[in-house]
Amino acid sequence: MRTEFFEHEKTLKFPLVLINREDSSCGYLPFSRRPQPFIHGAGPQLGELAAFPRLLGVRDPLSEVVALAQRWDLKGRGGAGFPFALKLQAVAESSSRLIRPAVVINATESEPLSFKDRFLLTYYLDLVLEGAVLCARALRGTCVYLVTHDDTERSSGLMESVKRFSKVVGVKIEVVLTPPALVSGQETSVVAAVNGESKPVPRMQPPRVSVSGVRGRPTLLSNAETYARLSQANRIERRDGTGDKSASLPYLGTVHLKTGESYIVEVDSSQSVSDIFDVLRAPLNESSIYLVGGYFGRWFRGDDQRMRTPISVPKKDQGIGFGGGLLVEVDRQSCLGGEVAFVSRWLSQQSALQCGPCKHGLPQVADEFERLVVGKSGDIEKVLRWTSQIRGRGGCSLPDSVCDLMESFSETVPEEIRAHQSGTCQLPYLHQFEGLHGSFHGGPNLNGT
Repeated sequence: MRTEFFEHEKTLKFPLVLINREDSSCGYLPFSRRPQPFIHGAGPQLGELAAFPRLLGVRDPLSEVVALAQRWDLKGRGGAGFPFALKLQAVAESSSRLIRPAVVINATESEPLSFKDRFLLTYYLDLVLEGAVLCARALRGTCVYLVTHDDTERSSGLMESVKRFSKVVGVKIEVVLTPPALVSGQETSVVAAVNGESKPVPRMQPPRVSVSGVRGRPTLLSNAETYARLSQANRIERRDGTGDKSASLPYLGTVHLKTGESYIVEVDSSQSVSDIFDVLRAPLNESSIYLVGGYFGRWFRGDDQRMRTPISVPKKDQGIGFGGGLLVEVDRQSCLGGEVAFVSRWLSQQSALQCGPCKHGLPQVADEFERLVVGKSGDIEKVLRWTSQIRGRGGCSLPDSVCDLMESFSETVPEEIRAHQSGTCQLPYLHQFEGLHGSFHGGPNLNGT
């Protein structure tokens, strides 16, 4: 276990394996839990934490925090990658002395196989909260909300740790629990949960949450890792000064290998997906297919050159699309179509049932694709035509995730599609994704089974 997770490294050459699934587990978590809520030696103790947020902002704390985010080119780590400085400025512009903003930490991490937020809440809760408090004080906000799935309540000490931190820093921090559904992690769903709605689901935008969010107030809402990285940048500058910031802040990721091993890794933005698998001693190869970017990502072959481009390169510039940092290796000698069918069916059942593309389109796509995989009358051309029709039309991005998975599958393994269409596919279905769901979340509940 690497304990110096947030130490500054100017020459980071390889991804760092933080923890793997083989350690003694704690309930549903894929990593072990330490007895203390904050790691010893990873930062100041509780008595010192109150001083950290006050180091900023004698005259203009907002400008200082915005400049800090700009110097480190900090972008959101929930997958969208929006510049954090711009988000701060947007909330500030919508606020006033009479309309104070709220600050929300989105630690829902709704993709079922991704664990970086739960890793942070387990080991680095102090950094997550510290970054949010920096923002709350800079924006003159009234409260910080930590939103996480209600199954995280089983993590012993979370509530008590937040309460103690809140008391020490003198900022109100509330923990809000929301159901563990995929759409409950969408930003408007998170706001709905904070507002106390019994069924927090996405709503159409505008207005953006930066204008009207919690209780109708301007709201700064970002991923747990984003706040932790802001705190990390502040600590580094307090220690080393505001010198050369050519070394960007690393990214967290979750990796599942086809061997059954699972890891939390930290990787520099200049490194590639290929580098990540190299350090795990599982180099990219033709016997595997890779899901990059999680359930909102795409499938790739091991010889795809984009797998060797820096993770910081966006998809529009022929990058890989690291997204929320979930990587899954699938055995090429198994039926990838079966895996895609399971994931697409699961995604179709995560719909909030508010709009046509989710309520009707996703189940139809899943049905047709399943007919194709089992060698009946499924038509891949029909599937691709439907995905092109529902892309970009949902109230949230859920339909787009299925579109990307289906379309990249057809591009990556056309030979398997032909085998399914002709009824000659002999590849075994190994239930890899179904097994991962079952290992970490008590098993899927599909089709009423």
